[in-house]
Amino acid sequence: MVENSKNLLIKLIFLISVVALASAFFIEYKLGHQPCNLCILERIPYLLAIIIILLNFKFSHYEKFFILLLSICQFL
Repeated sequence: MVENSKNLLIKLIFLISVVALASAFFIEYKLGHQPCNLCILERIPYLLAIIIILLNFKFSHYEKFFILLLSICQFL
């Protein structure tokens, strides 16, 4: 039960990160709005979360390390 909820949470974070970055790039490039510096810096944790989650799926034996990294990334 705990394993399923952990996997669901990781997949949810991945989905939210992808949607947030996709919508930011859509608004920037398709709608023509220029983002401020803070908006560009706010994209970094989302990109890091995507990379960490993809690495977690590839190297599942380091799952605790990747979850710790992901939580640190999200709280920064």
